[in-house]
Amino acid sequence: MSNSSLATYIDSNNGNYNTRTSYISKIVIHSAFAVGDCKTLSQIAASTPSGSFNYGIGNDGQIGLYIEERHRSWSTGNPENDNISVSIMMCNAVVNEQMPVTDAAYESLIKLCVDVCRRNFIKELKYTGDARTSNLVTHSMFAHIDCPGKYLLDRYKNICERVNSELKHPQLAESETYALMSQSNIVVDAINPYVVVVDEGSLGINYQDLRIAGVVGVMFSAGSYFDRDHNKKSRYINNSLKAQVEELSSSYLPYALYCEVRSKDIAEAVLECNQLYYIISKYPPKLGLWLKLNFTQNSAMNDKIIDKYYQNIVKWGLKAKCGIYCTRDQIDRISWSDNWCEKFSLWIVEKMSAVSNLPEFETPNFFKLENM
Repeated sequence: MSNSSLATYIDSNNGNYNTRTSYISKIVIHSAFAVGDCKTLSQIAASTPSGSFNYGIGNDGQIGLYIEERHRSWSTGNPENDNISVSIMMCNAVVNEQMPVTDAAYESLIKLCVDVCRRNFIKELKYTGDARTSNLVTHSMFAHIDCPGKYLLDRYKNICERVNSELKHPQLAESETYALMSQSNIVVDAINPYVVVVDEGSLGINYQDLRIAGVVGVMFSAGSYFDRDHNKKSRYINNSLKAQVEELSSSYLPYALYCEVRSKDIAEAVLECNQLYYIISKYPPKLGLWLKLNFTQNSAMNDKIIDKYYQNIVKWGLKAKCGIYCTRDQIDRISWSDNWCEKFSLWIVEKMSAVSNLPEFETPNFFKLENM
C-alpha cells in the first residue's frame, strides 16, 4: 500500500499501530478537539498512549502523515473497522460544541479523501448514518464519543458528493500509479508502489494479498504474432488472458499489457499491429501498453518499426500510456535517446549484481510473480 503524496509533513515517531491485514475500503474522520497545525497533531499523537491516526490536517490546510497506510491505526477502538479504514485527524478552528474546521482544512480533507479513494480503488464514498452500509464512517459509530462533532458530521454528505464528483472526472488519475505520478509534491519516502508481472498461463493468484503487500497494478502478456522461430501465428493472444483478466476483476486492480515485438520490417510490423489491435480493443489496459523488444537487425529498421507501433498507439488512445520493456542490449538496438525517450517510458529488465543497485530501479517498482 502506498501513502498520499499530498502529505508534506511526515511524523514517523508514533508506534501505536498494527500491520494491516486487509485492503482499505473505508475512511474515518476525527476532530482533534484542539486548534493548531501538523506539529500540534504530532504533540497530540505523542501524548496519546492508546490512539493514533494515519493522516492529520492542520488549520492551514497542510496534510501530515503519521501512520503509513500499510499499518492499521488505533483510531475508533474497533480493530475490525480500523483494519479497513484510513483515519484522518482534523485540527479545529475553535474548540466549542460544533468543533468547526477552517476552510483550508476542509478543502484539504476533500483532496485527501479523493486521493485515498483513487489509490485504494474505492469507487464511491457513501454515508448513510450506519456503519454497515457506509464507507465514510465516524468515531461515534463505534464508541460513546461526540466525534467528529456536529460541524463535520453535518457535512458528511457534502464530503461524499464532492469526492464522488472528483472521482468521476475522466481526465484525472485512472490508476494508483498514475495518481502518484501526477501529484506535484511527491514525498518519495512515503510511496512504495509495486507492479507485478504475471506470466502467461499463471492463474489462481490471490490478488487481495498482493494489494495488502503494496501491489498497485498487474502486467499481463498480450502474446505475440510471430513465435520464436518467426513463424506466423493465426491469432495474437495469450490463451490465458481472458481468464487472467476475469480473475483480477474482483480485486479492482488495474492492469497493463506487454507484447512481443518480433517484426523484422515494416510490413511485418503492420501485421503485428493489426492483430494487436484486437487484443487492445477487447482488453483495454488502463496502465498502458509495453513493447517487449526482440530485435536482431540494425537500429535504422528497428526505429521504423517502433515508429509504426507508435503511430498505432496514438490512434488507440494510449499515447501517454506506452513504454519500452527490454534488456540493455535491446535498448542499444534502437535510437533511444535521439528518438524515443520523450515518447515512451523505459523499463530495463536485467539481473542486478548487488542489492546496492536496487535504488535506481525503485520508481516505479516492478517485479515478476513466480511460484504463487
